[in-house]
Amino acid sequence: MPSRTTNYNLYKPDLGQTDPEWGSGLNQNFDTIDSELKNAEDHRNLTPSSSIKPHNISEVDETDTDVTKNKVVSNSLAKGWEDHKNSVIGSSTPHNIDQVNEADTDATKNKLVSNALAKGWEDHKNTTSGNPHGVDFIELDDAPSDYTGQAGKAVVVKSTEDGLEFSSPSPATHGNEAHDPDFLAVDGSNSPTADIDWNKQRIRNAFGFPISDPHWEWGVERIENNYLFHADKRWTVTVSTSPYSGSVSDLFTASPFEYVKWYNSDLPVTIEVDFGGTEYYFVAFGWVGLGSQKVPKDFKIEIYKTDSSSWETVAEVTDNTQQCYIKAYQSSYVGKIKWTFNAPVGSGEDLHLSELIVLRPSSKVEDKWPLLPLDATREIDAYMSGNKWLSVATSGIVGLPKQSACHVYPSSAYNLTHNDTTKLTFNSKYYDTQNEWDITNSRFTASEAGKYLICCTLKVNADIEGLTRLEVYKNGSIVYPRKELKVTQSLNYWTNEIVMVLDLDAGDYVEVYAFFHNYSTNSDQPIHADDTRLFIVKVA
Repeated sequence: MPSRTTNYNLYKPDLGQTDPEWGSGLNQNFDTIDSELKNAEDHRNLTPSSSIKPHNISEVDETDTDVTKNKVVSNSLAKGWEDHKNSVIGSSTPHNIDQVNEADTDATKNKLVSNALAKGWEDHKNTTSGNPHGVDFIELDDAPSDYTGQAGKAVVVKSTEDGLEFSSPSPATHGNEAHDPDFLAVDGSNSPTADIDWNKQRIRNAFGFPISDPHWEWGVERIENNYLFHADKRWTVTVSTSPYSGSVSDLFTASPFEYVKWYNSDLPVTIEVDFGGTEYYFVAFGWVGLGSQKVPKDFKIEIYKTDSSSWETVAEVTDNTQQCYIKAYQSSYVGKIKWTFNAPVGSGEDLHLSELIVLRPSSKVEDKWPLLPLDATREIDAYMSGNKWLSVATSGIVGLPKQSACHVYPSSAYNLTHNDTTKLTFNSKYYDTQNEWDITNSRFTASEAGKYLICCTLKVNADIEGLTRLEVYKNGSIVYPRKELKVTQSLNYWTNEIVMVLDLDAGDYVEVYAFFHNYSTNSDQPIHADDTRLFIVKVA
């Protein structure tokens, strides 16, 4: 008896069956098989962009990193996993990888970790999201437990050398309390208690101060190494525009209260110091101004290098607000220095300058002021208030160009009164360094106290026998001894001289008198004007 299949109801004839039903059944089977094969082929050819998905499964987005939801993998991912799984043939362990022995402590060989170890590492790494491994400093076993009360302190190794701890001093206590007083705190919290000897270079206990400090000006007076002291008298100083108040020489006097002014309309102004072919080595350059709104805001400092025959910029500053500027800058072969001042701090204000500064790094006292050298290799010139008072040549010869000294004489002859004392008149000068000789009164008045050498010569122009006695008066009173000369035979002329040293106070005055007696004719006689002289010199 013929039968049917369970799934597709295909006709199954009996063995040896020959009736026409058998043929119809087979044809029906072929139709069913053909229809199902066509359905299978259509299913196979469906693409992800089709509107109907096989099995109603959406396309897999392989770029989606969301691992919290389950997705069906694409055929390519499934095939990749299958290839990976079967890459090593073995049946005893997954992927043919040996089980990890977690009791093994040998760290010299590389091993694959078990799932348990991998999961533990993942949990450790993700403990906290802020730090690697999620560990803060205070969570370390050998560190302090918290930050409370530790503000400003430093982390140091414990004295037991087995951990870390917070320790004082904090940066705010640096200075004389924590260090030797010869060291300066970076934060400016201390100041030296005395001058610092730094490799034989003294650093004074003041230098320069900002506008907010009313005592800033004392700093520049104590810059010992300012090599430009009286530069206008030692070298050539040129200025592009003359100041309307003060003199350029005031920029080299080391006095902050002598300042120079330029109108705003005259800016920029350039000041240049030319050392006249001499080369120098300097370590710092700067200036000092006066008045918070009148000091340079924009300026430039340049040096002329003789080795390269070119100008080099030391500093080019804009928006300055300080009244004292010093720039550390080491340079040799410096033949010239130039300052260019463009504008003051205050808009439209005049420019006020007090001092130009250049520092040398020399341990020789000759390179400093106002000290005099004990060992020098060049000539020495010393100034006070712009006046050169000392010069020492390399030969050792000393000059005192401002020392009190005068040489005076009579402009014409006059008579000495017979048997009387006559004040000698000296109404002409060869020199008078301190203008201490009064030609009207024929009197010398000392400007400073000290010892003064007095030398006077008197020549009588007469062929007679006679006597002259020279007398020096101090403040109207005679000073002994006197010098007497008696001539007992007729001569065409004869000369008397007196020399002495007087102690004079400032304001004391000196005059010279002569007593004359004519034995031959009892008459007055003239002096010889060319050979009658008076010399006064301060010697101590």
